[in-house]
Amino acid sequence: MWEQDGGDEQLVDEVLLDFSLGGRVMNNKCVGELFRADDRAAMGMAYRDFFRQTDDGTPKGILLIDLTRVR
Repeated sequence: MWEQDGGDEQLVDEVLLDFSLGGRVMNNKCVGELFRADDRAAMGMAYRDFFRQTDDGTPKGILLIDLTRVR
């Protein structure tokens, strides 16, 4: 999951923005999927909220990595 705040979408690999095949292209290249935090999951809630709970609704944490500080 990633946030757009202050980011330049032009710098994001286009594969990370392509969900036309259900994320398969992204998964093949990155061995996983990356979602924008504010986009909506199938259940209608933001991915940020969707990934903050287990299937049974139990709250869980999310790890934040600031890529502007990674070298």
